[in-house]
Amino acid sequence: MKPHRLVFQLTSLLDLLLIVMFAQYLEMRVQEEELRSTMAAERQSLEQELWRRSTEATLSRQEMDRMMSLIESVFQKDPQELLKLLGRPQNEQPSVSDAAGPGGDLQLLRTRLVRHFQTHDEMRKRIDLWQLHLAANGIVRVDTGRGLPTVEFRVTTAEQVAQDLFALSKTVDQPKSLVVMLLTWGDARFGDRQVMEQGLELAAERMQKDAGTRSRIERATLGYRSDTDRLPQVP
Repeated sequence: MKPHRLVFQLTSLLDLLLIVMFAQYLEMRVQEEELRSTMAAERQSLEQELWRRSTEATLSRQEMDRMMSLIESVFQKDPQELLKLLGRPQNEQPSVSDAAGPGGDLQLLRTRLVRHFQTHDEMRKRIDLWQLHLAANGIVRVDTGRGLPTVEFRVTTAEQVAQDLFALSKTVDQPKSLVVMLLTWGDARFGDRQVMEQGLELAAERMQKDAGTRSRIERATLGYRSDTDRLPQVP
């Protein structure tokens, strides 16, 4: 009886081996790209978090320095000047019922001021306060209260104002739970004021829609403020 001979097709086996190796190589490349993308995203997230915390720390130091400077200036004022803040004329003597006397009034005023600064500081940790001022030349100055440079743009149409304010809002990293935009104007034309108010309303609606439930967007018109006044720095 003639024995059977086993014949192996080495070429086909080699082709199959190459296909398997190439598939494994492609899978490793895909996994490497996914890992690289994940690491890049995590690195960007960490860098943003580090920048946010460093910015908050810088702002906190600036706020504390300003608060201490204000408190120090109040405590160094002439007592008669402080009494004016209480609404008492300089020459008026304290009444008999005023057991504390002028010294008590001054201490009360100082205590109230310190508490006011502390309360305002806590409020500012939870609120973004935008200050917008429309000048006589039709230029709007915007301070987002984040320690960033003041942004300026010219008022032309309500849509343009809304677009500029919305674009500015996208540059503010992680808005707080409440964003309040306060509008003032100087010797601006009535038409410019109307356009600015309409644009501010449109911007607030778009910012609220974009923020969803993360932040609440509010706006308020404070009215006239001289163009020569600088935007007040919020402590």
